[in-house]
Amino acid sequence: MATIQNCVIVGSSRGVYLHESTSIKLENNRLSENTYGVYLSCRSKMNRLYRNTIEDNTKYGIHISDSCSSNTVSDNKVCLNTEKDIKDEGDNNEGFNNMCDTVEGTTGIECLPCMSLVPTGCSCSSCSECNTKLKDASCSTVTLTHDITGVSGTCVGASVSFTNKVFDCQNHKISGSGSGYGIGLSFKTGNTIKNCTITGFYRGIYIGHHSSANTLTSNTANSNGVVGIILGSSSSSNTINSNSVCSNDGAGDFYLDDSASSNSGGDNTCGSPGKWNDIGTTGCTHTC
Repeated sequence: MATIQNCVIVGSSRGVYLHESTSIKLENNRLSENTYGVYLSCRSKMNRLYRNTIEDNTKYGIHISDSCSSNTVSDNKVCLNTEKDIKDEGDNNEGFNNMCDTVEGTTGIECLPCMSLVPTGCSCSSCSECNTKLKDASCSTVTLTHDITGVSGTCVGASVSFTNKVFDCQNHKISGSGSGYGIGLSFKTGNTIKNCTITGFYRGIYIGHHSSANTLTSNTANSNGVVGIILGSSSSSNTINSNSVCSNDGAGDFYLDDSASSNSGGDNTCGSPGKWNDIGTTGCTHTC
């Protein structure tokens, strides 16, 4: 599957135009102030739009024309587009966990409203602020509002106690300088980490030390020094879904400790899965 990723496209007629295209993956792009953010036409099929931010386009955020079918649109933020956020004139297109407000057409593409449900004061823009908000009993969901760059050591979760929280990076990046964890969950239960891009750390995302029933969904853990995602000692019953884990050195993209148990998930992308297997397959569902 060919991939278009990590692009910022502004001021074009069509930010991304797929014409008679098959099996193209659009991942982690920002498309704004175009006429159309993403335009699929003329029998384009089996393409995957994943974790893109598509905002402030003057017609449609995503337009899927008739004769386009079997495309997947998941984990995208498609908001504040002038005419419609999504217009689907095709067949059998589907997706989930998107944010959008205005949809036209008979579609299997599911959206949650763009309006944030996070209480005022539960957002953050630095490692220390995020940790403080996660400890705050009044914040069930904490959202990251800006990229965090040049982090030395561990950013989120180190020596912080929290349970049953959602940490949503909203497709922002947390990048390190080669040490620590991007996000570390030790002795933590029932938390969800979503829509985060973690890169440049010694280890990307760590779940271990008796952490259980946590969920990683729609994260990117690429180009970390030793490993992308670790399921460490005595971690159990954690769910790993729809993550992209590629180009991590050392131990590979996934590492599972021998004492880790009953962890599961699917729809992940990786190149070196180690002992990790998505449900129903060997290794990851998708390859890098």
